[in-house]
Amino acid sequence: MIKALSFYKMAYFISFVLVLSGCASNLTIDSKPPQTEVFYVNQKSGEKKSIGVTPIQMPMLDFKSKIGEDLQPGEFYKLKFEKKGFQTEEYHIPVSRFGTLATKLNVTLPEVKESSAQEEEQARTLIDRLFSAQRLAQLKEFERAQIEIDKIIADHPKFSRAMTMRAAIYFAQNNIQESIKWYEEALKIEPHMEDVIKILAKIKNEKQPNVDRLPANKGGP
Repeated sequence: MIKALSFYKMAYFISFVLVLSGCASNLTIDSKPPQTEVFYVNQKSGEKKSIGVTPIQMPMLDFKSKIGEDLQPGEFYKLKFEKKGFQTEEYHIPVSRFGTLATKLNVTLPEVKESSAQEEEQARTLIDRLFSAQRLAQLKEFERAQIEIDKIIADHPKFSRAMTMRAAIYFAQNNIQESIKWYEEALKIEPHMEDVIKILAKIKNEKQPNVDRLPANKGGP
């Protein structure tokens, strides 16, 4: 996640101090967590140049030498903060008119909770089974489709979209009572699924089976 902050929003996130002292300018950067790598980003080319690892303290002359640019007043130095396991952040430092800008940044990077390989594998398996059940239902291989749904519900008993797919398969088989039952089970878990509410109301009002197609399900499998 990358945030490009306006000047006013930036004030909320960093300590920003201007000192017109008539002497050398300094750049001080601290971060949470420490040992965060700091890059300067050329706003025209997008090229990144490493400034160093926090904590950083250097004269602005050294900073300008590192980035290889001498920006004009009214422009901004764009800095990017990167550390594995944390969200990437971007900040903009306004260029001083007098070249006496003493800037202190205190940057906090939110931690990223990375999913485990096991969780990723479970997600892939779930998606594969959903599409397999949908494909089998479209081929009118309803029993095999229901077996795939069984597997999903066994692993994820509160997964409402598996229930709506099961309901749709029963509807296609002209088993209206079972179709109603499983739509209602899905609504117990997610009461505000508008597409399911409409389908269920239509089935109850009309009770006209349609074996040629499944009811529309805007939310997907």
